[in-house]
Amino acid sequence: FYRVQDKKLSVKTIPQQEEGPVAEVQTVPLLDSLEKKENVGRVLTADARNSLEEAYQLARKSGQAHVGPLHVFLGALSSPGVSLLFMRLGLSFDQMKGALRRRLGTLPQGNAQFGAQAQEIVAKGLRNAVIHERPRLSSVELFMESYNADEFLQELLFSLEVERQALENAVMWIRI
Repeated sequence: FYRVQDKKLSVKTIPQQEEGPVAEVQTVPLLDSLEKKENVGRVLTADARNSLEEAYQLARKSGQAHVGPLHVFLGALSSPGVSLLFMRLGLSFDQMKGALRRRLGTLPQGNAQFGAQAQEIVAKGLRNAVIHERPRLSSVELFMESYNADEFLQELLFSLEVERQALENAVMWIRI
């Protein structure tokens, strides 16, 4: 009973805005630069946490310096929500595997760190979760933000005949 109760207390939800919609922001501050630090992990769904862990492990195993949008994109692919999204769009990982592998080979080498781009993806994902009144940050938000952050991913999906609007509609369908 104690472990179950402790687990429930450690999970938080994203606070909702009381005054209308959230304004558009041009830049999102890095999580490291904020004065008040919060444990973002407490508002992640289990699949979002797994997606970020897989993204880090992919960067580490590949010997890349920073976890970036491509790593987060790939980490989110194994989550149920993103799998459903791919099924809805008629996509498969095999269609893009070669292009993704080639792109991964061009990234800077080094000791993997959770880089500024990955932090920005998480921050923007949190913002979108607030806008769409989601209680927690899911892998679908991480997937969409990594897609938005990387022009290569946008071009890749476009080459597979997936329009941005169709992707956004499918994401809204999953959220509903």
